[in-house]
Amino acid sequence: MKEENICEPQEQKIDYFDGDTTFEGYVVVPDTNAASRACVVLTHDWSGLTAPTKRLATRYAALGTVARCLYQVNVSREALRL
Repeated sequence: MKEENICEPQEQKIDYFDGDTTFEGYVVVPDTNAASRACVVLTHDWSGLTAPTKRLATRYAALGTVARCLYQVNVSREALRL
């Protein structure tokens, strides 16, 4: 893929819910006026939501894709049980 059309993405922390349980997340949205965009959902490795995962999300967003990172530990620091 060419990376010459890279834009400056917008990053933000988000919360998402499963019933009464609140989880933290991270989303990176490309800075574009497109009416619709593809989205990729990333999850972290054993170490949690770390800088490398956030960098990967930023790279996807720079190419025009919304990137949402799930953090599978709730705000009480209990692991999500799948």
